[in-house]
Amino acid sequence: MIGSSTAAGWRLCVFVLCAAVLAISGCTGASLSPAISSTTAQRTAPSPSTPASASPQATQTSPRAAASPAPRVPTTVRIARTQGLGNIIHLAEARGYFQEQGINLQAEQFGTAADALPPLSRGGLDVASAPALPSFFNALARDIRLVLALDASLLLPGNRGYPMLARLAGGQPVLQDMQDLRGKRVAHPARGNPAEPALDRMLDEAGLTLADLADVQYMGFPEILTAFGTGHADVAIVPEPWGAIAENRDLARRIADAGDYIPNYEIAMIVFAEKFGHEQADTARRFAVAYVRAARDYMDAMEYGRNRDDVISIIAESANISPQILAKAGYLAIARDGRINTSTLTSFLNWQVEHGYVPTPPNLPDFLDYQFAEYAARTLDNSH
Repeated sequence: MIGSSTAAGWRLCVFVLCAAVLAISGCTGASLSPAISSTTAQRTAPSPSTPASASPQATQTSPRAAASPAPRVPTTVRIARTQGLGNIIHLAEARGYFQEQGINLQAEQFGTAADALPPLSRGGLDVASAPALPSFFNALARDIRLVLALDASLLLPGNRGYPMLARLAGGQPVLQDMQDLRGKRVAHPARGNPAEPALDRMLDEAGLTLADLADVQYMGFPEILTAFGTGHADVAIVPEPWGAIAENRDLARRIADAGDYIPNYEIAMIVFAEKFGHEQADTARRFAVAYVRAARDYMDAMEYGRNRDDVISIIAESANISPQILAKAGYLAIARDGRINTSTLTSFLNWQVEHGYVPTPPNLPDFLDYQFAEYAARTLDNSH
């Protein structure tokens, strides 16, 4: 029989600078405290890379992206920061991309992405990241009006960004293959998070079901690491950098990755307040240009090693975490064209509905708006 402990607050970690992230969405735990401010020293940056449709290699272009002319007086955009890793917004800010677009960021700190939704829906904020979790979908179903604008984090095969960890016993992982899941104790960070559909696929591969597990518990990321150390949890599926942290502490080893089981799953998005997206569309489009440019820098660094040390340095600085840990970690991807993957977002929503997490699903097309990603990609693609 599967038991559960009280669910700890979910703060989705987006080692994508995503806040998310995600987006992105931050991670729990004081060990990943934010160190982000609007006065972050600006860094010299490479120009945007090729779009998603181009050949898979980093492209050298002019050092400044052509974009719409910035206004004389910077426009203030109010954004939500959540505790955890730095995000693409921070990378864009550190490299001066928002300044080039005539945007001045005004950040407000929140404990979790969910905490930012009420002020965002009331117009007290302009931009936030949102993980694709039941709380977010249920908020949309209650007719909270938001604009789903840009991708913040998605799972890709081979990226090692959302590993399954197995506790070490005698220096060896307690799981060698999926058949070994039988009788094991699984820890999840929250109900309805991406680890659950990934685990479903893993169990199915082994011919097992949830009933074959000894226990399912829900706890925060730091508590999962503690449970590995005390032997109270055997398996967990967590986003980076928690996999790298667990391995660095010799608590667990990665044996699989969620990205190989639920490929291309959209797990976090950049969302706009309705007024910002609709009544300040020009500013929102310029925001998207800066964001997507930084996302391409990030993907060039992760996929091809282009300026990787500098990107990791920015992430580590903003997250107050060792660059050596991040250098060992896998990564969650961000779409180079900025577009939200509607197909997998819908699949994830449907899975949550089937499992009772979202009683009344929202109609996603009512909230999705691709104009911002399309404008950003077109502007950056035409800049060289």
